[in-house]
Amino acid sequence: MSKVVQRSVASPVDLIVGPFPRLCQAYIMMGKVFNHHHGVPATSEFERFQVASQLYNDCTTLTTKILDEAVDTQDYLAMAASLALAFSLLYAFCEPYSGPTNNQNFSGEEAAKMQAQAIDGLNFVSNSVVEFTDHINSTAPSPHDLDRVSPLVMDSLYSAASYHAWQVRENSDQRSQMSLDSIRHSLQRLGTRWRNAAEYLRFLEAQEFHYAVRAGG
Repeated sequence: MSKVVQRSVASPVDLIVGPFPRLCQAYIMMGKVFNHHHGVPATSEFERFQVASQLYNDCTTLTTKILDEAVDTQDYLAMAASLALAFSLLYAFCEPYSGPTNNQNFSGEEAAKMQAQAIDGLNFVSNSVVEFTDHINSTAPSPHDLDRVSPLVMDSLYSAASYHAWQVRENSDQRSQMSLDSIRHSLQRLGTRWRNAAEYLRFLEAQEFHYAVRAGG
């Protein structure tokens, strides 16, 4: 009889583990992201961006690994929570570095490189979430299937929708408009089962209304 190989949460990312350890790894990574942004400041700007660049690589490595596992598995919904949390942690990391107003205390080549990485990260995760919603819709086609969709997925859907809404406002991007409409439809559908989906949809509509008022003014 073969011996069962057990993996812990502390296992390297490149080793195969189950959905729950992946969820725990994503939570641990989220803690590192929050500590980076809100913990004890680095002693120098150079040190901060060195740490940020490595953390960005760690976040994208974990997200890509979970994304590949979700696509390859026969039970996509089992991986949905850990994948959604990985998407959320990428948003949490990249957003503060993505715009010049958010980096007003930083300058120089390292800041510019970090901003470019953050923008790439936001583009990657926002497009990935659109595919994520398509997978959820195809693997949970009926109302009773929505019980298997974790409410943890809503934050990533809202973050992606907000990003695409901003792209529509700033650039009149039609692809982003289609992505926004797709995610909005998914939130409406999930809102029939999960209250937080309806709340995130309300936040999104308020944000779009704010953009429309600013554009009209």
